[in-house]
Amino acid sequence: MNKIFTLITSALFISMLAGCGGGGSATADIAYAGKESQATLDTNNAKPIVEGTVGNAQIGAGTGTGFASRQGDSAPLNLSVSRSLLRGLEAARQQQVMRSERQARSDAATVFCKNEEGTEEGSINYNLIIDDSTNAVSGDFNFIACNQDGVVIDGLLSITGTVDAFGNFQQVAMTFTSLATSIGSTSVTLNGTLEASYSGNQITIVMNVAMLNDGTGQVEKVENYLITYTDNYSYASLTISGRYYHPDYGFVEITTLSPILINNGDEYPSSGIVQLDGALGTMARVTIISNTQYFLEVDTDGDGALEVPGSTENW
Repeated sequence: MNKIFTLITSALFISMLAGCGGGGSATADIAYAGKESQATLDTNNAKPIVEGTVGNAQIGAGTGTGFASRQGDSAPLNLSVSRSLLRGLEAARQQQVMRSERQARSDAATVFCKNEEGTEEGSINYNLIIDDSTNAVSGDFNFIACNQDGVVIDGLLSITGTVDAFGNFQQVAMTFTSLATSIGSTSVTLNGTLEASYSGNQITIVMNVAMLNDGTGQVEKVENYLITYTDNYSYASLTISGRYYHPDYGFVEITTLSPILINNGDEYPSSGIVQLDGALGTMARVTIISNTQYFLEVDTDGDGALEVPGSTENW
């Protein structure tokens, strides 16, 4: 699997937060300018499209696993990019809840990020409002060289949402124009929205996002990309649906035929079946056979039959 798709964003941060300090020049908005028509799937384009669809599920599910920080941290390590983002918000939320009792809390403050070794590295300036009378929450967050669990984040995002009686997030809607995230030398710039809702050990995520690969200059897009992620402590289960756009080939419609399972601590999923529907009845089917390989089959002529033989691919 292309490591690009385990990232959430890359770009310089946009502007200062009100009352939070810091600043910088804005980058241009990221916009998808690739092929808009439905992709006709074949043996040449199926694999790069698969890398986009399943990889973006890992991005989104990682974002949602902010709840793992209070439910035993059973999220797979490969989903850490977006989880790191949510953990930063969660740390700010916890700090802000403690700042005042029974009133609207709207003070600017800073929370420090912690890298994989647990050492403070970078910070988040934030202006967060929690209204105890309505349980509504809103705010702006400025990530400044924030190394959260090995993911370095720079940039601005805003949120709205609700919390429960204990101050835990129930719903969060994030908006970002340019947000810089990198692992090692790999980075992606992301522009769009992500909505997450929590229910026990399950989270539902909807992504509408354009993503710039800083290495290649290509922009990809997901639209109404729905992820349901369930944390089962020793493993995670997720389903994905929606539309993925590849700039060279166009879009595919995604359906999960069998839930994707990822064991705690594994980098990649160990089982699951995902189907991608293209134009003219063409189709690709991904059967995950282990945490190192998946089996790829393609219907290239739209007759409803998957061509034989398929191919075993490495993540």
